[in-house]
Amino acid sequence: MSDFKYLWASSRPSVRSLIATSTVCGRTVWMFDEIRLLKSQRLGKSELTLLRNRLVDAMKKEFGNDQKRVNHSLLVLEHAEGILRQEGGDPGVVIAAALLHDIGIQEAERKYGSSAGRYQEIEGPPIARRIMMAIGLDAATVDHVCRIVGSHHSACSINSLEFRILWDADWLVNIVDEFAGAEKNWLKRMIDKIFKTKAGKRRAYELFILEESC
Repeated sequence: MSDFKYLWASSRPSVRSLIATSTVCGRTVWMFDEIRLLKSQRLGKSELTLLRNRLVDAMKKEFGNDQKRVNHSLLVLEHAEGILRQEGGDPGVVIAAALLHDIGIQEAERKYGSSAGRYQEIEGPPIARRIMMAIGLDAATVDHVCRIVGSHHSACSINSLEFRILWDADWLVNIVDEFAGAEKNWLKRMIDKIFKTKAGKRRAYELFILEESC
C-alpha cells in the first residue's frame, strides 16, 4: 500500500480541498477528493501561487522537451501578470490563459503539419480544458479560458478584459519576430492598432520605441 501525504489546497474553509499524493511506479499521482476551487478571482495570494505552480507543471508536462514553447509561455505569463497588476481582471483566468494559450500547437503540427493560429484555436481548447479540470478549476473559469485559447490568434467571439490582457502579453513576446527591423514610425502605428490595453500599449512603447531612442 502506498504512503499518502495529505495537503490542504487552501487554509480557508470555504475552498479547502483535501489532496492525496501517491508515488506509483516512480511517478507522483495526484488524487483529488471533492476538489472545488472557487471562482479564481476570489482566491488569495497563496492559492493563486499554488494554482500557478500546478499550471506551470502541467504546461511543461504537455510540451515535454519543447523548451521553446515552454519558454514562450512563461514569458507571456510574465508580461500578462505585469499588465494584470495595472488593468485588473480575474487573475486565475489570466494566469491559466497565459500558460495554456499555445497548448494545442503540437497537436496542430501533428494533425495538420502546421502551427498556424487557426489550427491552434481548434486543438488548444480541449487540451486546456482537460488540464484545468484535472487541477480542479471551476466550470466558469475553464469555459472562459477555453474561449480565450480558441480565439487568441483571430480575436473572434470574445473581448473580455482577460482576453485583452493575454492578447497584449502574447504580442509583447511575438512582436520582435513579427516586425523585426521595422521602421519606428510604422511600428508605432502597428502598436496603436494591435494592442488592446493601455498597460500593454505602454509596455510595448517602453520596450520597442523608447529603448531604441536611448
